[in-house]
Amino acid sequence: MVYLPEGDVSIHALARLFGNTTECYKFFWFKALFEEVLKQESDTVVLTYEEIVNHMICDAWYMVTEFHLSLGPSDTLEKLVLYIQSKEAFPSNVKRNELLYYLMETDDVFVSKTREALIRYVPYRLQSPFLLMKNKEEFFRKSQSVQIERINTYAEAIYFYSSFNGLKTTITIRPQWVSYFCKNGAVVKGWLEDCLIHYLQRRNPGVPGIIDKLEPPEKRDLKAVSDYYHTILDAGVELRDIYTGILLTKETSLSIDHFVPWSYVAHDELWNLNPTTQSVNSSKGNALPDWHTYFEGLCQQEYAIASRIHESEVIHKAFEKCAKKNLNDVHIKERLYGQCQEFDVFANTLETIIKPVYTSALNCGFKDRWVYHG
Repeated sequence: MVYLPEGDVSIHALARLFGNTTECYKFFWFKALFEEVLKQESDTVVLTYEEIVNHMICDAWYMVTEFHLSLGPSDTLEKLVLYIQSKEAFPSNVKRNELLYYLMETDDVFVSKTREALIRYVPYRLQSPFLLMKNKEEFFRKSQSVQIERINTYAEAIYFYSSFNGLKTTITIRPQWVSYFCKNGAVVKGWLEDCLIHYLQRRNPGVPGIIDKLEPPEKRDLKAVSDYYHTILDAGVELRDIYTGILLTKETSLSIDHFVPWSYVAHDELWNLNPTTQSVNSSKGNALPDWHTYFEGLCQQEYAIASRIHESEVIHKAFEKCAKKNLNDVHIKERLYGQCQEFDVFANTLETIIKPVYTSALNCGFKDRWVYHG
């Protein structure tokens, strides 16, 4: 095998890696091998097709099961994730090691056949920018063994292959690429994420917060919102849980609910939040509450609070502190909380803000008509 000198890599070919990408597989295949290079911190990185495909499944898991992102029309990786979730009842936040163990041990026929389908094209098509040949499409229709033999002659390619052996086939990342990825990890990661974000946004038009849906989120900080509601309670404002009607008090262990689930909106904007109890919030999970049952209660609660913002200096101060982080749209802040208004006007304004988001989440597959049953 002929190697280029270390550091001598074709950046121009790398930049074309995701050109004209119509499926998600290249992103997840490259992401898997790139992350394994950084993880192993070795000059020699050898991976099996099976290891890479399992990595792909784990990377796609949360964005598909929790955020309901579409990876593409009739996407095989997405179908496989949803099949495993349905069959094994794994939660969206299943531990990565637990999911990997399942994938390594399972003898499920559908899982095996689908993983084999995932390796039919992507290991070779990913390296297309490095291949100087005519009629590439005809070449990629040849057997995998023929493709392996030919691509292995290209020393510029990112990796070379062992003899084809199904999911046990291995790829070896060329040393110059290992070196490049390790030295430029942050840049490559940023480029990869930018390409993936653009791809996912095309496949999920209208879905907010794509940039926050590539990986499971870190712990979110809702302290300012919690302090805001506690200040309201301390000021003597009556708050009730909109789902149960239970009176909330200073002694209540408050939980902050996202009316339209956070896993869809991917933000903590105040207009979509309301105080509830931990048990109710846990019961609701990522479901959409029944609009006709609960929206009016949300309006009444928000209106009662908004009416006090300009009457109480203490509440106003807490509101402004919360708004710095949890009310980022100036126009919404002015329309909802900027002045005293009649309830019907306030309710109509809130509906024009929330209803389109609610409907979009519904169209993306989030379960609706959730009603609390104690």
